[in-house]
Amino acid sequence: MKTARNNYTQDEIFEKLSENPFISSFDDLINFYQEIPKFGETIEEFKKNENYPQYQIIHTMLNYARIYEQFRPINITQSDSYWGTVVKMDGIYHFLFDYLGVDLPMKFSRFPVSYTKISKKIKHNEIDWDGLITDIKDIDRAILITMEKKAVDLFCLLGENSPFFTHHLVEGFILRYSDILKNVIINKEDIVLRKGSISIKGKEYFCMNNHQLSHALFELKNKKAQC
Repeated sequence: MKTARNNYTQDEIFEKLSENPFISSFDDLINFYQEIPKFGETIEEFKKNENYPQYQIIHTMLNYARIYEQFRPINITQSDSYWGTVVKMDGIYHFLFDYLGVDLPMKFSRFPVSYTKISKKIKHNEIDWDGLITDIKDIDRAILITMEKKAVDLFCLLGENSPFFTHHLVEGFILRYSDILKNVIINKEDIVLRKGSISIKGKEYFCMNNHQLSHALFELKNKKAQC
């Protein structure tokens, strides 16, 4: 199988790079995956302390929204990890802004959405914080899975020239499939990112994108390992 760099023209490579969120907002994305859990962690602290600094909550919310939108597919389908997250994001942000008394119009749905404001000031200990945090963690997972896929796509285009922080995400993509495949045990030390390929358990793969790497991993499960 040819690598992406060998199979695309230079113009096509530039086009695909410009579409990749790691390139389109490169300056903002150094170790960006480490930022994903911070929203949930902040709400955990707010749950324990209702006097938690409001500005920190809002700052974290705005940063999280930026990450969410950066990796959001243009058209979300049922096969996307983002499926179902838009409604959750709208609900979480509407409720928190309303509860904090902050007038920041922000919505994630591409369609008109109407929400009823909290009719009375709800008590802090009456809020379903655990349900809120569970929804945030579901969204965290959707962002991370999408981020891993985009990291694989970028590595297939740039190889060793891809940003160093994406390498961890490529490994995460492979390890996640290892969990899905069950009978194929892949450890981090089994993964070697080479100049123009990805080596897994001693088998070298030359893939063009995350879909081909997924296919290769499923073939590994069937002991065919033909990429």
